[in-house]
Amino acid sequence: MNPVDLTGSVTSKMFELATGILFEDPEIHGIILLGLHHTPALQEDFIDRVAKVASKYDKPMVACDIGETEMALHTRYRFDKLGIPAYFSPEDAARAMNALMKYGLYLRKKKCLKEHLERFHKPREE
Repeated sequence: MNPVDLTGSVTSKMFELATGILFEDPEIHGIILLGLHHTPALQEDFIDRVAKVASKYDKPMVACDIGETEMALHTRYRFDKLGIPAYFSPEDAARAMNALMKYGLYLRKKKCLKEHLERFHKPREE
């Protein structure tokens, strides 16, 4: 599928809604989110909003925020803390998504994908 461009006027709500729409589409098997933190209307809460939506689905998501600025580092850190692997380049994000998809196909072939997902989503005891 081609990229979904939310434009330079994207808001946190738009990221949240678009993520939900993409996860609902049966033709989409994973999402690579390129979060450009410097767009004017985007607030930091887009990370939490996207992570909350992603937590409701078994499809993989990885994030990318390019650069080494303080905000780019913080954005990747927040995604990582919320269970969404985050990378500093689109190429690294694409390689990670490729690995996740191959692993999912392997688990499906071994007939243990459902069990693995159930264990993965099980709440961790402190």
